[in-house]
Amino acid sequence: MLFNSPVFVLGFLPVAVAGFFLAGRIGGGTWALRWLVVASLFFYGWWNPRFVGLLAGSILVNYGIAELIRLHRSRAWLIGGIAANLAVLGWFKYANFFVTACCGSTRRRSRSSCPWRSASSPSSRYRKSGGFLRTIG
Repeated sequence: MLFNSPVFVLGFLPVAVAGFFLAGRIGGGTWALRWLVVASLFFYGWWNPRFVGLLAGSILVNYGIAELIRLHRSRAWLIGGIAANLAVLGWFKYANFFVTACCGSTRRRSRSSCPWRSASSPSSRYRKSGGFLRTIG
């Protein structure tokens, strides 16, 4: 679902905004924020449901780190949280690039010549699905 698609503009956006204000009026700010989290997970899952678990796990880990920062007032937790988020982003964005750069093309070398080739990344599965236009269409 793209931001300029009729499904988003006429379907998702009105439901998400109305649900936010309704949840805020009935249950207060906490329920309005919960509604936004659920709506965000739904929106993200519309593109690729396989990654909703990753996003939910990231939300929970970040919430836990935020609570640790609030309780301990330590910059170490802040730096650790940022590093963990960058590590996850780096893995899912660039892992396949580094494996290919390190081990060469999969057509030239076998899996046994590259120990990391067995570790698949989302970008490699994404490329096998037909690319960006096929995924959004």
